[in-house]
Amino acid sequence: MSASQVSRICELSDAIVEDMQTRGLSDTAFPYVWHDAIRIKCRDPGHASSCAIVTAIGACLDGGDDRSGSMPLTRSPMPDG
Repeated sequence: MSASQVSRICELSDAIVEDMQTRGLSDTAFPYVWHDAIRIKCRDPGHASSCAIVTAIGACLDGGDDRSGSMPLTRSPMPDG
């Protein structure tokens, strides 16, 4: 995969995440919401740190689901434990 293809995929992902972060949810009821995260090692120039990928999924009243939370990659160090 070329560097330009990777850049294009990242641009598309950024737009999707921004849309999810800024949309209103006041017209949707979520009787159940699941949050989850996975910790991974991230490499920044000069050091590696523990980061989290966080997700939130809401179950709608009609039985459908909605990936209502953004899935950011947190690049700041996270405490262990």
